Amino acid sequence: MYQVSLEKFNGPLDLLLSLIEERKLAIGEVVLSQVTDQFLEYLKEVQENEHYQRVLADFLVVASRLILIKSRLLLPNCEKYAAFLRALPQIEKLEEKNLQRVVTLDQKMRELKTRITTAVGASFADLSGGVKNKIDVILNFLAVLMLFRARVLELSQNEIFGDIKIKQCAGI
Repeated sequence: MYQVSLEKFNGPLDLLLSLIEERKLAIGEVVLSQVTDQFLEYLKEVQENEHYQRVLADFLVVASRLILIKSRLLLPNCEKYAAFLRALPQIEKLEEKNLQRVVTLDQKMRELKTRITTAVGASFADLSGGVKNKIDVILNFLAVLMLFRARVLELSQNEIFGDIKIKQCAGI
């Protein structure tokens, strides 16, 4: 089972989420980039494991919830962001299905780099337009964030909840 090792917490990721939701641990004390970096290292270890898909899916569910909680703390209060949050569905138990196609985050990042180098720019909506399921949207978003973090991509957004514009960093 995937274990998180942070300054203020050591243990399973789902326990970290529970503590934060129960307000026993402040989300502001958790560095989500460390959680993600540790998980990516863990994924390299279990890549050949038959439960790889399940591990990835479980992480994405918990990580997206943590990101939502942290964004509530970091983003300014506005009537549009509060209405948006109320409209989000609550966590529910989903039926288990076997994934038919496995795409790693590294593959998605390579695909995105290739796509951006052949185009002047794109938007996140363009990247996600032909996507058929949520996992691909999440992988697209994580790939964009990882490439932005690596300073391969430049991102801009003109308004809150507006489309994210993506282009290749100058000099790459």
